[in-house]
Amino acid sequence: MKREMTLVIVVCAVLSIMFSVRSFVRGLPEFGLSAHTSVSVADNTESSNRPADEIITSSTTEVEPFTWVVVGDSLTEKNYTAQVSYYDYVAEDLGCVVVNYGAGNTGYMWPGYAEPFYERVAQMDLSGVDVVTIFGSFNDLGKGYELGSALDDGTGTVGGCMNLTIEGILAANPSVKLGIVTPTRWLDGYAFDADGYFFGGTTSREECDEYVALLKEVAARHSLPVLDLYQDFSLDLEDEDALYRYFTEDGISDESLIHFNSEGHRLLYPLWRGFMFRLMVNVEDY
Repeated sequence: MKREMTLVIVVCAVLSIMFSVRSFVRGLPEFGLSAHTSVSVADNTESSNRPADEIITSSTTEVEPFTWVVVGDSLTEKNYTAQVSYYDYVAEDLGCVVVNYGAGNTGYMWPGYAEPFYERVAQMDLSGVDVVTIFGSFNDLGKGYELGSALDDGTGTVGGCMNLTIEGILAANPSVKLGIVTPTRWLDGYAFDADGYFFGGTTSREECDEYVALLKEVAARHSLPVLDLYQDFSLDLEDEDALYRYFTEDGISDESLIHFNSEGHRLLYPLWRGFMFRLMVNVEDY
């Protein structure tokens, strides 16, 4: 009988301790993510090297519907290279309205087939626009232009044209959320020849590095966030033939390995999606 009573007392004591611990834990502050906190997308470096159909993104953050102006060159322009572009994936996910100001073979300074960026922004109606992103490539290089510095303000250097582009957007809509996006690599080892020049021409890897560094300095001058696709996105595939599937649309092969097809843009999507959260809800860890 004494053993049974002792057992009952022990059991009651254990239950009492468990209840006390549970009550204590409930009283502790929560350190997890709230319903309005962004959950990081898959690691940027890893996701960019994974097949598009394996990229998984998730977030509990909800953003209000917004209007997004995309400024850029042929990687932004709607053309034959991609039926679905980076902004299409983001728009489908977040429900934003995209206004496209992309024009092929153009840059901050280079006019190419249309106006350079700094002239194009003067023609934009940015009233009511929530977000603007500028995504160029290296079209400004190889034209004999002087890069200049981040302090330049005129049209005589690339740095000056970068500043004019940004200042034009902010003057048209001071409250707009503006983000700067660096060029993607022109696939080191593929688009560059053995001597390190783009297609044997005048644009070297070193010049690309200097261009990206200048763009980031200009963005810093204006306290603007940067999506660094030059450093954070790469395609490191052992199978060289597999690389081409991200640059071939409807049987048309882009041997330059610069213009992504729809699947290539899908690889960029997680990084773009995270950047939009950073712009819209001021989330630093995306």
